[in-house]
Amino acid sequence: MKKKKLLTLLGSLCLIIVLAALPFTADSAAKPKKAITLSVVTFVPEGNNLLSAFWPVLKRINERAGGELILKYKGGPETIGMFDQGEAVQRGVVDIAWVPGTFYPGVVPGIEALMFSNLTATEQRASGGYDAILNLHKQKGLYYLGHGIALINDFFHIILSKKVERPQDLAGLRFGDGTIGVAGLKALGAVPVVTAPPEIYTAIERGVLDGTAFPVVGMVDWGWGEVAKYLINHGFESDDVLWTINKDKWNSLPKHLQDLIMEEVIRMETESVGIYKQLEAKEKQILQKAGIEFIEFSPADAAFYNKTFAEADWDLHIKRYPKLGPKLKKVLWK
Repeated sequence: MKKKKLLTLLGSLCLIIVLAALPFTADSAAKPKKAITLSVVTFVPEGNNLLSAFWPVLKRINERAGGELILKYKGGPETIGMFDQGEAVQRGVVDIAWVPGTFYPGVVPGIEALMFSNLTATEQRASGGYDAILNLHKQKGLYYLGHGIALINDFFHIILSKKVERPQDLAGLRFGDGTIGVAGLKALGAVPVVTAPPEIYTAIERGVLDGTAFPVVGMVDWGWGEVAKYLINHGFESDDVLWTINKDKWNSLPKHLQDLIMEEVIRMETESVGIYKQLEAKEKQILQKAGIEFIEFSPADAAFYNKTFAEADWDLHIKRYPKLGPKLKKVLWK
């Protein structure tokens, strides 16, 4: 009898323990996992048209992640200077930057080669070009996700205040920005001058500069059509706006979230070409309505113009990086 009572007592105690634990277990199961939040900055301000290829990626990743991952936009160059964003990602000050590679060659030497490639983003992933640029990033504490705007060999144009008939007429003219088409401009006898975009309008207006090399999308926002009345309607060099993330932060993400991010970046590499071309066409119409004259070179001069930029760019890159340059050209040029 005593043994039976003891067993009954023990059974009751076990039941009490189980029942007491149930609310805790249920509460733990119902409690959602804490979201992983990654901060993101861009090299252009929030309202810039270039971001038309940026916002959809952010939106789709956040929607597909279902609250498990949040990409939080922190701002543009007013948050972190455009030329400081690569280093900021490297140091972990911010997690992700949507920024041109040519803005942080001091962090990732050799990255400028992406601007000189004539392979599409898809071709770069197949040729070994993507892997080569990824490895350069990994060595510096970064992880290269892919192109932000995958426009190849036709991204930059020259807007200027003086009419030219041939590429050779650019000799002696001074062009602001100083990071775009530098080698090609020098090969044509022009003078690149390092000038921040906000300062270019006044410099052209005062005759300090004769124009600038820049993507067409953005020229209207900066108002350069008010002081520079000609646009050379031939593009050169490639987009090098990149998605780059801190390597440690990337490695800390679960694989399914890494895959999700990469899928959307790759998706936009294809979509961005059409998005950008539509934007470019609209901005060209606005420039034309504002009285900008489009300069068209002869087929021979256009070919010479494009060849000059391509050859000068790669020659300078290989001279700057004797060992790395030829390897990058092999996987980024056809």
